[in-house]
Amino acid sequence: MHSTRERILFIDEHEDTREVVAALRSRRGCEVVAASSLITTLLISRGQTFHLYVLDAQFRGDTGAELCRSIREFDPLTPIIVFSSRAEESARREALEAGANDYVIKPDVDGLLKAVSQCIMH
Repeated sequence: MHSTRERILFIDEHEDTREVVAALRSRRGCEVVAASSLITTLLISRGQTFHLYVLDAQFRGDTGAELCRSIREFDPLTPIIVFSSRAEESARREALEAGANDYVIKPDVDGLLKAVSQCIMH
């Protein structure tokens, strides 16, 4: 029998953001694994099963779209939500074209939690 606890990989360079979202989701019964870099994310995600990826759209020199494409190479089905401070429509479009399922603009934590619920409770 497998666990019914949802597992989320949350990727953001900012520790305070990772801690807030991890605390909120953990209270709702989800296991949240946090990562702070593209390399760490790829190492963690290739070795474990997740029900959802939540990631920022901008990393040191890399973009969330690049990470979306990398995840889609080995996991074409698990939902991806981009949670970003980039409010430009071009950033949203780029993330969705790269494989993201949704795009939420920081600091809308309520919007993020709603998107998470929609993705993992479908």
